[in-house]
Amino acid sequence: MGFLVYAFFAIALVRDLQPLSLVDAVPTDEECLSYAEGKPACRNSSICRRSRGSGKLDDYESILPSDLYSRFKRDLFITENDFGMYCDCEEAKGYSGGFTGLHCDLMYEDCPDGTVCLHGAPCVRDSYDGSKYHCDCTRTTELDNRFAGVNCEYEVTDVCKLDSEYDMVDGHWFCTNGAECRDWMKDAADKCDCPEGTYGLHCEQIENRICNMSCYNGGVCNFGSKDYSHMSPQLNDHLSSTEGASDQHCACPEGFTGLKCEIELDRCDADLECLHGSECKNNNGEPYCACSQVAQIDTNGAIIRYAGTHCAQKSTIFCPAPYGFEATDFFCTNNGKCPERPSDPCECGGDFTGSHCEFPVEAPATRICDLPCMNGGTCFFGSFTSDPYENLPEYIDKTQRSSEMHCRCTADYKGPFCDIPNDDIMAGQMIDDVTVCGLNEHKCLNGGECVHDNDFYTCECVMYAGLMCQHEATTHCGGKYNETSFCTNNGACKDILDPSDDSHHPGCKCVDGFQGDRCDLSKEDILILNNRERKHGPASKAFLGFVITLFGIVAIYFLMIIMRRRETSRLENAHVPIEFPQKNISSAAQEQNNMHYLDEDDKSDDDVLQNVQII
Repeated sequence: MGFLVYAFFAIALVRDLQPLSLVDAVPTDEECLSYAEGKPACRNSSICRRSRGSGKLDDYESILPSDLYSRFKRDLFITENDFGMYCDCEEAKGYSGGFTGLHCDLMYEDCPDGTVCLHGAPCVRDSYDGSKYHCDCTRTTELDNRFAGVNCEYEVTDVCKLDSEYDMVDGHWFCTNGAECRDWMKDAADKCDCPEGTYGLHCEQIENRICNMSCYNGGVCNFGSKDYSHMSPQLNDHLSSTEGASDQHCACPEGFTGLKCEIELDRCDADLECLHGSECKNNNGEPYCACSQVAQIDTNGAIIRYAGTHCAQKSTIFCPAPYGFEATDFFCTNNGKCPERPSDPCECGGDFTGSHCEFPVEAPATRICDLPCMNGGTCFFGSFTSDPYENLPEYIDKTQRSSEMHCRCTADYKGPFCDIPNDDIMAGQMIDDVTVCGLNEHKCLNGGECVHDNDFYTCECVMYAGLMCQHEATTHCGGKYNETSFCTNNGACKDILDPSDDSHHPGCKCVDGFQGDRCDLSKEDILILNNRERKHGPASKAFLGFVITLFGIVAIYFLMIIMRRRETSRLENAHVPIEFPQKNISSAAQEQNNMHYLDEDDKSDDDVLQNVQII
């Protein structure tokens, strides 16, 4: 018994001498407040602890990659205060994000590939390598501070005083890790005087990594995500979503933007930037971007047109243009569909609106297209590259046209406001290899001839195909001079014929977006043909024939009734003897049974009136 009492007091003494050598303990509230200078010591529901062991370093090691952990341990963050107290943020529970740091006030996110992003920077999946992630330091939650580095771990320590020639967030170059800015240096690589052991344009790298993104127009390769927050909100959203995400980008000189500085930029004011070489113009104090003057060529040699507030929305399809107008003026953006009539706006999906589908629904046009277009015309933003009527005397008001608005008219009208009847084009007239069908009802291009078919006009083409002979032969299935066997729009022949065989066409395998025997019909063309078929096809004709036949049968039926009634009346009148006076016809009819009609042999003057009752 005495031994047990002795052991109990011995253990108690050891615990009093070394209270925290084995496990962490929870200090009193007064103790936690004392080391936090009166402020809440542990934030975001964390627990205050005291330790003489590894303490906070164990928490850091549970969430951080080894290289970042070594920096935390060395000099980046204090691991505990002088009293051995720290905040337990419960990082070791395996969360994908949360808080860390001595006071649990440092937000972090754990990316799927093991990258850890600090200060609230989000993980972003790389657009070029889907298995890799990087931290977007432009979107940290600490709005009053800026950070850089692989993990957004380094706070900006110096900002250059002079305006930068590159597209920085607030127009000023910055440095981290205690580096000083050298305002007088023009070269981006020399702007920050980096301490030994730090690298990068902002001294934010601890390894001498190679930045290998190809930059255009004088851009300089830089580490980290591209920041567009210094631009207007709509353009910031557009570029952030379309330019792609990468842990490298190009710092662009003035006049350019984009991930690789590939986009030309003209800044109107703080709220409006014009892209892709469009020019900033002003109409009665209202700035706007003139998109009509911009036409670019992509890597495949195709033409690109732009529309929208910033001329940022590029063409996704070109539509059939009326005679005399530039074909590239008629286009839709954001996968809009071509209208049935060139004068109508594009058919847009649910996320976009506008005549070209150039305005996001959540960011509609800042201007109103308000020209007084008449007779079914539609107001469009932009101006025509080529207008066959612009030199007519009626085009006297040029002020509205200069504001990047115009009216698109139906085939029956022309003029700046569609107010002039278009009666100068006659049926069958050939104008610059264009044949006008009917009363300007259809057109055949490239020498095609009009053919009247089921109340509509079609075209008979030679070495061209399509509803208006607009598609030239691109592949020949039976020799270059075979006028019947070819494919358009880069379709492939299903078979190659002998050059002398012009008796049939083997058909074509079409690329996406086209169909038909010669790949000459777009989806819009098919809709037009289907509408014609419904209105004037065999089914419509059969129904019309049925109605006419039924009407004929009914007419014949009533005609027979009328004829029968007439015949009955005639027979009744035929039984009246002609010897009776007309005033006694009714009496004579009643006495018909008393009459006796003689045979030829019995007739005599004495017998004719033998049995007739005289009244």
